[in-house]
Amino acid sequence: MFKKLPKRNISNLFNRDMINELCLIKEGLDEIKTKEAAYELALVALSATIWSIIETNNGIDIFGSFYNRIRSMVNTIREMRHLVKREPRVTVINGDARKLQIQSKISSLIVTSPPYVNALDYYRVHMYNMLWLGMDFDTFRKHEIGGHSHFIANRFRLLTEYLADMLRSMIEMNRVLKDGGLCVIAIGNSSLEYELIESYKHFLTFAEYLNFKSIDTIFRNIDTTKKYTSQDIGKINNEYIIVLEKKGDLKGISAEDDAFIEEIVTKQMKDFEKRVVENPGSSLRGKRVSQKRLSQNADRIAEAIRLIPKDINWLESIGSENYRGGGYLAVAS
Repeated sequence: MFKKLPKRNISNLFNRDMINELCLIKEGLDEIKTKEAAYELALVALSATIWSIIETNNGIDIFGSFYNRIRSMVNTIREMRHLVKREPRVTVINGDARKLQIQSKISSLIVTSPPYVNALDYYRVHMYNMLWLGMDFDTFRKHEIGGHSHFIANRFRLLTEYLADMLRSMIEMNRVLKDGGLCVIAIGNSSLEYELIESYKHFLTFAEYLNFKSIDTIFRNIDTTKKYTSQDIGKINNEYIIVLEKKGDLKGISAEDDAFIEEIVTKQMKDFEKRVVENPGSSLRGKRVSQKRLSQNADRIAEAIRLIPKDINWLESIGSENYRGGGYLAVAS
C-alpha cells in the first residue's frame, strides 16, 4: 500500500522506502483494531513518529522511533498508575468546540489552548499525521478555527471569523461548566498584516458578556527549546493564561445566535479599526513597510466589518450536522 502524498515541498522528505515503512506500521496496527486501547495508543505513537520526520527533515530511524515512542508512553502510564490512587474515569470526545456534544453544567474545570490566529498553518503542519491516521484533512481545513487558508485576499476577514468562532466556543464553555467552575485559557498574541492582535484582550472582553468573572491573567515566556515545532514556525515566544470563573448561566444566548455574535464581534472590530487608524503598523517587528501599504489596512478592516454578517454565518462555520470537528476534549471525573 503506497500512500500518495499531497503536492507540497515537504512531501519530498518522505521517500518511497520511508512511505513503505510507515505503511507497514499502519497495516500492523490495523490488525489489532479490536484491542481498542492498544490500537489508539499505537496510533498516537505513529502520529508522533511522522511529526519527528518533519521536524528533523527525515533524519530518523522510523521503526526505532516508533518503538521508542511506544515504550516512552507505556512507561509514562506506569508512572501515572503509581501517582493516581484511584482508577480515573475518563471520556475522550472528538468534536467541535463551537458545538460541544456534552450536557450542560457537567464540568468543574476547562483547560484549553485554542488556535493562535494567523500564527500557524495547523492544517498544513498536521496534514501528514492526518493522512496516515485516515482523517479527512480537507474537511478539517474548511472548518478549522482561525484557518490559515481562509480569506487570503483580506486577512482581517479571517480575524472576524476567528473572533466569532472563539466567542461561540466560550458560550459553550459557559454552558458545560457548573456554577463556580473555572475556565483556563492559554493564548498568545499574533499579527495580521503588520498589526498586533492581542487575542487575550478579546477573550477578556468576551468574558464580560458571558457571565465569566476574570480571576487572573498570567503572562509567561515560552521555553523556545521545548516548543513542539520548528523555531521557524509560529514565532510566538510568550503567551497569556486567563483564569475565568463562571458566575451564572447565559439567558437567551446560544452559540448559534448569529445576531449576538455579530454584535459583539462588530464592537471588537471597530475598536481594532480605531487603534489601527491611530497607530498603524503596531507589529512591524523591525520590518520596513511603506506607509501606503499600512494605510490600506484601514480599508481592509472596514471591508471585513461590512462582511461580518456573511463571514460569521453559523451554518457556514459549522457545516453539516455530520461534521465532527478536529478537536479532542477529555472529561475526567
